[in-house]
Amino acid sequence: MDWTMINNASGPKQRILTVFYLFQCRYELDARAAGMRLAETSPDNLLCKQTVAELRAELGSPSANLGIVNVGDDAVRNYLTTMLTTYDQRLAAD
Repeated sequence: MDWTMINNASGPKQRILTVFYLFQCRYELDARAAGMRLAETSPDNLLCKQTVAELRAELGSPSANLGIVNVGDDAVRNYLTTMLTTYDQRLAAD
């Protein structure tokens, strides 16, 4: 995972969209594989913890501004929701 790219993002929304971009566009992972990969991140990675908390807050809000070029808000939200569900399941299994 390119945590430097996420760290350089300008705020929570940009970090969330960077996570989506990295997993789906750059690494070409489906949402479940992305969740598994995210769960492999060191538990000491504070940026990961912060980003996951921001993801949860954004997905729990009614905003509709996560779309990017050629991918609408609903598709991004569905991807990230599945990714976080898989992430949580993987961490619970350990």
